[in-house]
Amino acid sequence: MSDEQLSAEDQQERDALARLVAESLAKGEKPADISQQLVNSGWEQKAADEFVNMIALHLASARHPAAQTSDGGGGMGWLV
Repeated sequence: MSDEQLSAEDQQERDALARLVAESLAKGEKPADISQQLVNSGWEQKAADEFVNMIALHLASARHPAAQTSDGGGGMGWLV
């Protein structure tokens, strides 16, 4: 399901979960461990991995602003 198809309540829950994942990553928890927690709560493995990786990339971009523009702007520089 894409973000456009989420209800306002579902989007709020997803945003809250994203904040929790970001906090866990910032505390040094391994992405694989966080993904496994999501799987244990009912997520599919691929979706959990993608969600955690997306948040990890956003955190890395926030820590390294140069990474946001290293692709010349608007490209896929965020893709690892």
